[in-house]
Amino acid sequence: MAMLAASAAVACGVAYIAVAGGPSSYIARNVLALVVGVLVAAAVWAAARDRREVLDALAMAGGVAVVATAVFGDPVLGVTRWVDAGPVRLQPALVLVPALAVAWVARPGPPATLGLVAAASGLALAPDRGTAWALAATVIVVGLMDGWDAHRLPGIAAGVAAAVIATVRTDPLGPAPFVEGVYRAAFHHSLVAGLLVTVGALLMLVPGVIVARRDAEIGVALGVCWAALGVASLVGDYPTPLVGYGASTILGVCLCIAVAAASIARRRGPGRFATAAFRG
Repeated sequence: MAMLAASAAVACGVAYIAVAGGPSSYIARNVLALVVGVLVAAAVWAAARDRREVLDALAMAGGVAVVATAVFGDPVLGVTRWVDAGPVRLQPALVLVPALAVAWVARPGPPATLGLVAAASGLALAPDRGTAWALAATVIVVGLMDGWDAHRLPGIAAGVAAAVIATVRTDPLGPAPFVEGVYRAAFHHSLVAGLLVTVGALLMLVPGVIVARRDAEIGVALGVCWAALGVASLVGDYPTPLVGYGASTILGVCLCIAVAAASIARRRGPGRFATAAFRG
């Protein structure tokens, strides 16, 4: 099941942090983020599975939130990707953009497209290379699958443009322990730590495979987006999804699965996947 696989990936990350001697607060916050993420995902799925306007509103609000973060967020060396949320610092793009991409793939109407374009603009402004690369990879793959359908061209153009602009802009931030560079650091620490993050990375791909059994486009979009986020964290100093410390990717994968399940329910009826996604 998609949510169970994502939870297992987070568990691998928690085990890695413990094995590598990371702060206990990191473990507690990741576990708390998973609990909150599953609850939020269940609520979103329940609200959106029978009401198209819920996903449309989420797409629009999500796009605005990513832009607002880039403009009004907490700056670090000129980079604005974060907002403070109590004891944790969130990166809204990582929470929202994968779900926005899935919503756009499921139904590329005006609300989803406008939300995606707004989010892409926010990624370019921040700048947020890792998330922009993941968005670009997702829209390009979906474009190839769809034969470059005209309804998708604005979203594709926005995703690619965001990746190009974010790449050429200066990003002076270095890696933070247990957040970026996790794959390399884990193998440097020990074989056990390396195996934990490897298993977690593989489990991160499982939700896309499960979703693809019900809807190929949505499943591929989900899988490509999270795989691209993982690759981005390998080639640059960007958050390592699920197995590193950080609530944003954990909340993001939960929300992404919820949007995928709700979108499939809207397209084909609830079916076994939509209800099974939240079991376990």
